[in-house]
Amino acid sequence: MTKLSMALATLVTAGVAAAPSPSWTEALAERFDAAVADVMEREQIPGAVILVGHREGDEWVTWQQAYGAMQVSPERRAMPLDAIFDLASMTKPIATGTSILILQDRGLLSVEDRVSQHLAEYDTAEKRDIRIRDLMTHVSGLPSYIGEADRRPLVDEHGYVCPGPMRDMVLTMPLQRPARSAMVYSCLNAITCAQIVERVSGQPFNEFAEQNIFEPLGMGDTSFSPGPGPRVVPTTQAASAGGEFLCGMVHDPLANMQGGVSGNAGLFSTAQDLSRFAQMMLGGGAREGVRILSEDAVSQATHDQLSGEISTPRGAPAHRGLLWETYLPEPGDEGIETIQGFGHTGYTGTAMRLWPSQQLYVIALTNRVHPDDSARVTAFRRMCWRTAGEVVAGIDGSITVLKDATPIRESIRESQRG
Repeated sequence: MTKLSMALATLVTAGVAAAPSPSWTEALAERFDAAVADVMEREQIPGAVILVGHREGDEWVTWQQAYGAMQVSPERRAMPLDAIFDLASMTKPIATGTSILILQDRGLLSVEDRVSQHLAEYDTAEKRDIRIRDLMTHVSGLPSYIGEADRRPLVDEHGYVCPGPMRDMVLTMPLQRPARSAMVYSCLNAITCAQIVERVSGQPFNEFAEQNIFEPLGMGDTSFSPGPGPRVVPTTQAASAGGEFLCGMVHDPLANMQGGVSGNAGLFSTAQDLSRFAQMMLGGGAREGVRILSEDAVSQATHDQLSGEISTPRGAPAHRGLLWETYLPEPGDEGIETIQGFGHTGYTGTAMRLWPSQQLYVIALTNRVHPDDSARVTAFRRMCWRTAGEVVAGIDGSITVLKDATPIRESIRESQRG
């Protein structure tokens, strides 16, 4: 174990760092140090920051390490521990979903409300019956995205677009299919949720999230489109950046066309800040005496709301929380992936997964879209989940879902009903 890895394994209680726990941090460092380079080379990932957290009694133990480079073109720069990443779709649960649930906790809305109660644009025959819950579980019937050809009329001859027309296009977008007929993951659902936050709270979406989530949790490096800086990880080259690499400007086109503030993408953060957020979620909505969400809201958000009763267009049973992905055992899963969890991923190469029953979370942030978006992250993420599960929780590959996961899923549903 390197001196750096040992220094990053800290026991944190009431905001005060204590001595590292030798129970798993040393073994975890050795396992990751041995595995990360090979997986990153195979999937062509330039760099990554990994953070693992586990509650031991009333205290959290965390381990963190940075690997590779934050930038490889036009020059190479090493990945810092406090690198600021474009989180992409992780914005959906962290900023958007949490904001909606805060408003619900305050009695200002309910996820059972019709969207038309808060957005006049939905007071149409086609959309009047859509509820906020439908947006948050991706069963609204909206298309998954807005293609480049449909976005082009909003861009002027100088390449600029005003956020207003982009949001108007989203709010007036025709449905692709009837509501609740299928689960189709859609960025438009989260963009619409952010508009609900603005209308109900009377605040810009980014200001509401900052004042009610990030500031109370001490997430000082978390914001929408922070602009370039020495710790901000660049992504791809883009016309919106004058042909230069995007740095501190959101990678996602729909969020970019809204000035970098959107419900689907645009949030930037560090592994350390996300660790604070993860501890809040696994703490039933509170961390170190600061409550962000009620326990009921956290339970709603992170448990399967569809129960497989609605399918994807291909016929597979769908499982979603409220803007969170819920992970139920699938045939072929091994180790920690056989345990129910929740989390989310981002197109730029970011991901976070949490296991409430184990009081364990893993944050795996990569810059897979630099210098282009050809790199993959599937094997890297799976290696992160399984390594942490085996070393920290003692759940190894001998625990496997074979051909039929139905009994396990039914057991999970019964426990949730109880």
